[in-house]
Amino acid sequence: MAFFDYLSLFSLQRGGKFEGEEKLRYIPSGREPKMYAVSRRGVPYFPRGKNQKGWGEAAKPHFLTPEYLNKRKQSAEVPSFFDNMKKEVELVYYRQRILEEKLPIAVDTFTNQFIEKGREILSTFPSLDKQRWNWEKIADPARFFTESFQQELIAYLQWQISEAKKGTIDGPVAAAIDVWKDLRDPVRFMLFHNLFSKEELECMWQWFVPLDAFLTIGPPLERSEELLALIESGILTILPPKTPIKLLDEKFSVSLNGQKILSDTLIEARLPDTQLFATRNPLLKNLRQQGLATSFTYSGKLKTGALAVERKTNRVLTSKGIPQPNLYCFGLPVEGEDWLTASVSRPGTNAWNLRQADKISLLLMKKNR
Repeated sequence: MAFFDYLSLFSLQRGGKFEGEEKLRYIPSGREPKMYAVSRRGVPYFPRGKNQKGWGEAAKPHFLTPEYLNKRKQSAEVPSFFDNMKKEVELVYYRQRILEEKLPIAVDTFTNQFIEKGREILSTFPSLDKQRWNWEKIADPARFFTESFQQELIAYLQWQISEAKKGTIDGPVAAAIDVWKDLRDPVRFMLFHNLFSKEELECMWQWFVPLDAFLTIGPPLERSEELLALIESGILTILPPKTPIKLLDEKFSVSLNGQKILSDTLIEARLPDTQLFATRNPLLKNLRQQGLATSFTYSGKLKTGALAVERKTNRVLTSKGIPQPNLYCFGLPVEGEDWLTASVSRPGTNAWNLRQADKISLLLMKKNR
């Protein structure tokens, strides 16, 4: 969202405007800078799907059920958590694709067979062959671009926008992506109870978290439409993934199609990760230096940059691991012990971050009685 804020500052705040209903076009004021943007993935985050869900409405899990989670508390010898999470997404996608394309497949029959046997049943439904969900293509779309990067990027953005407009119930892709939003609590359950294996922890932080961010915490749909309009107007150019930025004659330099592009200004248009051991935040830095706070290590397996807190109470832990009686923390500083702490609360879902706030409030009320 920081990136889209900068786009607005350099376009709308410079006197430009967007026009059109079915398709936006950008009318420049002449005061806009020429902008180039680059990222590791190379493409913008997926826009949020048009919401079709009512108050408190959420997808029902078929694989990450309470029964599965209880079995994980008793034994790790059950199907992989993240493979089950993938199957939740795939099932919703195929169900909606069958309905959208009006394929000759009974949705309930397909659902029951997929729940029972998983992906092996797909070979028995040849009409889905051209509609297969491809995790590699979803996670790294730029790697599959075969023509001019700019042309492929525009086509990909148009596809993103089209799929998001179909809605979070009717749209096969938007509905599938929305499943991950509905199933965040099972992830937090696994973290809270320290149930992830070492391999699953690596999958969590190296694969799932970046991909979840790319798919589920992107901009509102209209921001993606504005982004496309800015690209088509020639004011903004998205560079291929991981394009190196160099210093040349005291200017920032990138290469595009063999041509060097120079700029006086470089903006890191994103929010930094939370890292207690590297933060410049004066409060957190002072707490760490005095031993009043320490970094979180997940079951001795994975050190994160999160502020360590006592799980049940959110009391801040000292460098010796002792919970402090009157110091609590939740939200961004504990990202890496908790997960997705800055997510927007969804109405009627008993949101995690609000539950955290309630828990701390109740503990403080008990202390003050």
